[in-house]
Amino acid sequence: MAASMAVAMESGIAIEATFVDTCLPAVDVSRRVVLAHGIDPDAHRFTVARAGDAPVPAQSQHLVEALGLLEGLSCDAAARAIAEAFAMVRPGGSLVLSVMLAGRPREIPSSPSRGPWDRCARSAS
Repeated sequence: MAASMAVAMESGIAIEATFVDTCLPAVDVSRRVVLAHGIDPDAHRFTVARAGDAPVPAQSQHLVEALGLLEGLSCDAAARAIAEAFAMVRPGGSLVLSVMLAGRPREIPSSPSRGPWDRCARSAS
């Protein structure tokens, strides 16, 4: 998301983002990723909240990106989480869901196009 924000800003499009996660370390990572893309993190909101308690008004977001939201949830809880995330999306907006795989490879091949993600991949191993 930060890369898309950087491209939008380079094109003269003003972006105001709210980053919500259930744990402070994840919010801190988001803040560092935003900064690594040349974006001032103080221009955006970073907050910790439980699923369903995000301080984001209904239908107010162009994009909601939910990484790991469904991890470990029952089918009923996952359905509620998806509904709550989708409720934040404004008409015509997008909801992106992703579940990171526990068995994913630890080493990610380096490539010039990876930018700051290359550093993240090396530090994760």
